[in-house]
Amino acid sequence: MNDTALNELLQRLQIWHRDLDDFVPPPAMPNADGLFELRLRLVNLRRRLRDGAEAPLRIAFFGPTGAGKSKLFSSLIGKCLSESGFKRPFTRRSLYYVHDAWRPLMPALAGEVEVHEDERWRDTILIDTPDFDSVETENRREAERVFMESDGFLFVTDSLKYADASTWEYLTKIRIAGKVFRVILNKTSSPTVSETFRQRFMQTFSASPEEAATLPSVMVPEMSLRDDELIDSDHESIKKLLQITAELIPQRSAELSLEMFERESTGLFETAERLLEDVRSRRQQVEELKQRLEDRVGQSRRRLEDRLASGLEPEVREEVFERIVARLEKIDVLRYPRKLLSMPVRGLKTLVTGWWGSDESKAEAEQSGLDSVATETMNLLESELIRFADESRLDIISQEGLEKLLDRQAFRRLRLEHAEIETAFSAHQERFQEWVQLHAKETASEITNENKAKFILSQV
Repeated sequence: MNDTALNELLQRLQIWHRDLDDFVPPPAMPNADGLFELRLRLVNLRRRLRDGAEAPLRIAFFGPTGAGKSKLFSSLIGKCLSESGFKRPFTRRSLYYVHDAWRPLMPALAGEVEVHEDERWRDTILIDTPDFDSVETENRREAERVFMESDGFLFVTDSLKYADASTWEYLTKIRIAGKVFRVILNKTSSPTVSETFRQRFMQTFSASPEEAATLPSVMVPEMSLRDDELIDSDHESIKKLLQITAELIPQRSAELSLEMFERESTGLFETAERLLEDVRSRRQQVEELKQRLEDRVGQSRRRLEDRLASGLEPEVREEVFERIVARLEKIDVLRYPRKLLSMPVRGLKTLVTGWWGSDESKAEAEQSGLDSVATETMNLLESELIRFADESRLDIISQEGLEKLLDRQAFRRLRLEHAEIETAFSAHQERFQEWVQLHAKETASEITNENKAKFILSQV
């Protein structure tokens, strides 16, 4: 790749990186971890291109909580740099051990940095990491970040954690990623533990006995040391640790740099494709949810119309007709335009309740600011709105992966309160009355009293 092509690729990756940083995922984002991984892979690809083929390899001490990574890390370099012991799980940042020759890389290292002049580690950056199984989300995220950027691992476990599922899940991730590693069984000298580990390694990865024979690479016995005491550099386990660490550091070459670049590129595009597939699947879910909600709106509307629909028993129709004819002579016909009376619910209920309503119902209507018909209509509307809201929430939260679209707090913010419904309904009533007045004269000029009564009953 020539310099022009390389610069163009870096610019494109920079734009993509900026767009990802500006992107705010919605609550229903199907795979937030996938987005996090995509960002990490993009960062590492840009870093490899920027640092070049001669950049030092990055070797990380990796392992579960309490496995003893920090003590081994400090003992290997001969300095107590990383705090260890029962307080260790609180550590949130990684520690980079960098030779002075690579000081220009320091600004890009996302953690604490210790600069040294130990020639043993001139072309290697050693990294002490938080626990990958920490109860703290931030610690786990930091461990995942270091996992993505590291070229090799000193995987530390102990006699209590070596059989945990999380240990084997991470060993599987390392092998799938194609990164080199060595295993350290800490705080044990039991041949049984070592043999059990090798047997499980062969079963988990279908490894040959020859490959499994090298694992665990180092066994470090339990030692009665204080947290701030290091294992002596002359101890057999530290000598072995130094040896296997050196084995992880191959000679740098253009072929090796190209291999790592291809690995990062492949991982980036595979992660992006998985994320896109997840997004496509979630989009389909959201479309289906949208259709269900639209159907529910139609169902609620029809249900409300049915509840508001009013009818009279056949034997009552004649009596109503006679009373309407008698009353029409005494009322202002301008109050009942054709378009109003063509609405069976509104027209009939206004006549019946308005003319023959009890004094009690009229008093309640005056107190609420709405007439009795409007009050009844609003109550029906409110009950239907509440039912619609509850059923719609169930539609959403019952869909796996869409629960975060409408949590309980958001639902409470969206759901209409009684006062809000009453205010909106009253405003609608006022607009409706204005419309009535505008069309009253046209209606009154077109129908006689008798036809008015027949028209009303025909609508019933």
